[in-house]
Amino acid sequence: MAHVSDASPVSTSFAMPGRLGAGALKRITRWLLSPGAGRDVLGAYRDRIMLPVAAASTALLLPFALVDFFLGQQLLAAMVLAVMVPLAIDAWALWRKRRPPIAYGWMLLPIALGIATALIARGVHGAMWCYPAILFCYFVLPGWQATAGALSLLVMTSGLVLHVVDLSTMWRFAVTSGLSIVILNVILGVVGELQRKLYEQATTDPLTGALNRRQLATTLDDAVEHSRRSDSPVSLLAFDLDHFKRINDRHGHAAGDEVLQRVVTLVRERARRIDRLFRMGGEEFALLLPDNNVADAMRVATMLRERIQGAGWPMGVEVTISVGVAQLHRKHSVDSWLKAADDALYRAKADGRNCVRIASRGRGIVTDAADAGMTRPSELSGLSGLAPLRD
Repeated sequence: MAHVSDASPVSTSFAMPGRLGAGALKRITRWLLSPGAGRDVLGAYRDRIMLPVAAASTALLLPFALVDFFLGQQLLAAMVLAVMVPLAIDAWALWRKRRPPIAYGWMLLPIALGIATALIARGVHGAMWCYPAILFCYFVLPGWQATAGALSLLVMTSGLVLHVVDLSTMWRFAVTSGLSIVILNVILGVVGELQRKLYEQATTDPLTGALNRRQLATTLDDAVEHSRRSDSPVSLLAFDLDHFKRINDRHGHAAGDEVLQRVVTLVRERARRIDRLFRMGGEEFALLLPDNNVADAMRVATMLRERIQGAGWPMGVEVTISVGVAQLHRKHSVDSWLKAADDALYRAKADGRNCVRIASRGRGIVTDAADAGMTRPSELSGLSGLAPLRD
């Protein structure tokens, strides 16, 4: 026993640094590969950022251009002006709420030439302009393009520092610039992760992970517009868990929550990537089916109803759903389309639950497959050959 107790601390003391080092490396890698490094985190705010940055840069660079000109450094003054003019033009356009005429990324070319000219003319002091230029990369370029631009500036400037100054100064410059790039990626990674979490909180139901009702209106608007532009069908399923209150009353709300979560899982397992599942509230859901006409949607609805009923629920719980199906028609608005699916759902519940009903244009509720456009009602019982399998 004494041998074990003596050996354990030794083993732990040697293993702990390795685990800590691996954990730190893993976190750093995750940050560097996070949304800030690969996604345009600042894209939606770029013009708002660019206006004060461009205006301030123009105002602050003007004295340098004037001083260099009067000191006889005409080439350096010209390069400063080459950086200032595009910034001033875009700042003026943004101030007037117009689209900037000069793409932000092209500004890196005169900036890089300006840094090179300043470094050759002023020595190591010219390399100091590389730091705001690296920041500028992350304002004007998205994701990996910003990192590639910043690294290009670092490599170019480091080479010139080595040529103009010495090796020791070059290493100091390269390390400090590299750390700046790493810190920027970490910060943007955190910002990107916060954006993602805020978006998920605003658009998804926290219990089931399905999209929430707020997101439904926006998604249906987009679906209607896409359907009418492309002349493609789109259908909507509205479904409700039958007698869900009994499950909560008999087995508790925790069991009810598990049922809701598993229903969402069962639906997603048979949905395509382009389908969208929404929790409308309580035990009511909606499933958007792009590129599905009413016959396709009827097959999907029947498949889901049978799949949920036969899922094998614990504690002897019987879970079934009632489904209303509505295909978008030309006279439908988003509200009338959603109401058609709801009306069909309530008809299914009125007809005894655990069934599917279709809202048909001009004829109210359809109750059989033939009226829905399926020549063989037996199609409803088969699960093979269904259109909405996972991509």
